[in-house]
Amino acid sequence: LRPAIDYSFFEEWTARIDSAEQQGDLAVAERLTNRRGVILETVERMDREAQALFDAGANLLREALNAEDPAEVLRANREQIDEAFMLVLQSNMAAAERTGQMQFVERLRVIEQLAAQVVEESLSPEDRFINQLLQTETPQEATKLLRQNPAQITAALVKRLNELAEDMENNGRKPVGERLRQLAREASVMLF
Repeated sequence: LRPAIDYSFFEEWTARIDSAEQQGDLAVAERLTNRRGVILETVERMDREAQALFDAGANLLREALNAEDPAEVLRANREQIDEAFMLVLQSNMAAAERTGQMQFVERLRVIEQLAAQVVEESLSPEDRFINQLLQTETPQEATKLLRQNPAQITAALVKRLNELAEDMENNGRKPVGERLRQLAREASVMLF
């Protein structure tokens, strides 16, 4: 919900507080004021945490770009290859493309591929298979991949798909969560 909590959100909240005060309902005004404070503190903390993640992603990208062996740097910092890192990488790639810096774009693409390899290496066979399923272009291709790999389809896979779906939905990534739930349903049908 963070994107919805912007300046206009706080303006509306303040208007409600003012309205409650004008109506003489000081208890409601105080309660709303306290909640606004909690929300503001939470938003500021979230923004600081997000900024720290993006700073870490930018630092890792800079380190990989300056290294003789970017793969070694990425492997040594495997836990930092996350969404923030990938967003920083893709933003830099888009900016380089816009400005015509094609050599830099190519270096960034190499780092992107290396990062994907490093992440892939660290995954369990189950998570690697889930990753392959998610990388398919269409749901039909994912279904085909499931059918081509009956040995991979286990109760543990179905459970993991559902866990990941819940994580994605809780993190505001509903489309990915829905796709994982669909895969879980298909896999569970194939178990029987």
